[in-house]
Amino acid sequence: MLLGLAFATGMEFYTADSVNLVLTDLTGSFGVSGDEASWSLTVYSSALFLGVPVCVWLAGYIGHKNYLIGTVLLFAAASVVSATSYSFQTMLVARGFQGLAGAGLVVWWRGSVYLLLPKPQRSEALMRISTVLYLSSAFGMLFSGYVTDHFSWRFICVPNLAYAAAAIWLLVRYFPDAPAHRAALPDTTDWLGVVLIAVALICLQVILSRGQIDDWFGSSDIRLLAWLGATAFILRSRTSHRSNRG
Repeated sequence: MLLGLAFATGMEFYTADSVNLVLTDLTGSFGVSGDEASWSLTVYSSALFLGVPVCVWLAGYIGHKNYLIGTVLLFAAASVVSATSYSFQTMLVARGFQGLAGAGLVVWWRGSVYLLLPKPQRSEALMRISTVLYLSSAFGMLFSGYVTDHFSWRFICVPNLAYAAAAIWLLVRYFPDAPAHRAALPDTTDWLGVVLIAVALICLQVILSRGQIDDWFGSSDIRLLAWLGATAFILRSRTSHRSNRG
């Protein structure tokens, strides 16, 4: 089970480092500038940031095992689409789905350890999985550099297929079939609150990712995002306060 979690999350660690190394190659493949190519990182990190709170709710709704296997499949599929697309816009959409799936992988490898293992075993389990994740990061830098120099950056998606196959096989066999906790979920979903917090989180992530590139608040775009994010956060706080009072 631990190895299945390690392979699933190792795929995200490998991909994050691999894409960082091939940004300059994206400019030639898609005919975009270096600044535009960096949006592949911004879109991914924004979707990852947004996916963290959503993944907790979704895993409780459909079950942790189903959620983990689904996110592994989605991440691997989005990796292939991202690497094989010939449109930069298509790649950005795929990177967004990668980020949403990656959020679940990053959160639930630790969450699964804390949910399923007794306290005396957690430290050792976390250490074992962390070792695989660090090795995946190192492998990502070595493999992506080699395959890009000798073949094409598009082949960086190939290891994700192996990661996904191994993770799914292990999770199907060894991850316990914990039932979904729908009874613990609220009867209604505050969709307005979800949208507002999504806007606030995405604005914050884009500001943090693009601020140094765009001269922080010297950029009209950064100022607009700051006002938009702050407004969404304030509105979310007020709607949450009203719902609590009700």
